[in-house]
Amino acid sequence: MKTFAISIRTAALAGLLLASLSATSGFAQATSLSASVVEQSPVAHVRIHKKVRQAGTVIVNVFDGSRQLMPKGTSLLYRLIDGNNQVIYSGYLSASRVAFEQIPVRENGADNFRVIVTRNAFDDGGIAGITVVAGATQVVNLMEIPHRAVFDFSHAHWQDLKSNYPEYWRIISAGATSEEQAAARWESLIVNYPNRAACILNLFTAMTQLTLPSGETMLPYYKELIWDKTMAQDRFFGWVSPELENQIELGVKQGIFVDEPGAGVLHPGATDAFKQIALQEANLNPTFHDNNRQVIDGVEYVMFELDIDYYKDSLAHAFGEVIPNMITGHLTDPMKVYQFRFNAGSAAGFPQYEPPETIAEAGSGPNRRHSDERSYRNLRLLKFWHYMEKRKTAAKAH
Repeated sequence: MKTFAISIRTAALAGLLLASLSATSGFAQATSLSASVVEQSPVAHVRIHKKVRQAGTVIVNVFDGSRQLMPKGTSLLYRLIDGNNQVIYSGYLSASRVAFEQIPVRENGADNFRVIVTRNAFDDGGIAGITVVAGATQVVNLMEIPHRAVFDFSHAHWQDLKSNYPEYWRIISAGATSEEQAAARWESLIVNYPNRAACILNLFTAMTQLTLPSGETMLPYYKELIWDKTMAQDRFFGWVSPELENQIELGVKQGIFVDEPGAGVLHPGATDAFKQIALQEANLNPTFHDNNRQVIDGVEYVMFELDIDYYKDSLAHAFGEVIPNMITGHLTDPMKVYQFRFNAGSAAGFPQYEPPETIAEAGSGPNRRHSDERSYRNLRLLKFWHYMEKRKTAAKAH
């Protein structure tokens, strides 16, 4: 049996530390454009127990990075692990849709399941906190992405964004001297720094799935991106209305976000940091730099930093993302963010996660998983450089 990918290993570590991953239940749903296709696809049936007093069903749908079901005949290793850490099923099946039936329901913590799917040369897909309910069917959508992969921007070019994603297009084009310059800037980013372009689209899409107390998403508060050395594959900076911070603070009171202490430790120059808490993985992490402001078109905006953390729990985030990145020099992988957000969003009942770009196998071409990342240390220096430059500008203005 192959070793679990880092996502599963670290989730298990976090569970041992705080037992947090299995504490949140979620009913996954097949939604959006692929729902009808999924429902019409053949299902393999696996009966866990012949006779049981109370039982539930879990249907697992396995997608590739193009958000399509895995090809027919693909061999996948399925594992179901209950809340007592007992493996109730482990086996290879040549099916991308499987109905696990007659799963015993005990009406205690054992009913909180983890579902893990493994394919050779792919990152494991998994999710925890799937609660099996007597007489009910839970649907789990999982994505697997290849170890050798590239982003496919076939539907994310300039004209595609302008036609189909007008808010994305508005923000990406803001600050350019002309539409032609904005288009050239974006197309250059896709070609030369695909991971950074994917990061922007990933985060924009995640922002559309979060409703603030005002009833708006985060996008209308966004004025423009900051196109400088701080743009990276794991985060970007920009200018937003100060009202966004007020909305997020209201969101803390409503349980949408939590405050993150020590904002300036991992985010040099930051004054306030928050974290979305709706998902088990891939929550938005909005950070404000209130001491850095800029007037654009006669309106004052505040500097805003946005990224996505792999893990909801702070210890899992530290041991599974921050510390490994510091040791290896890697940055958060936008392909992993894509996978985690797809899986966790499905489990929480969110609309299907559908950024404009998709993920494809690299084939004989170069692997772009870490093609344009910077080292963690260099990124920290760039953040500090950005902070100091803005401080100098503010000092000159006064």
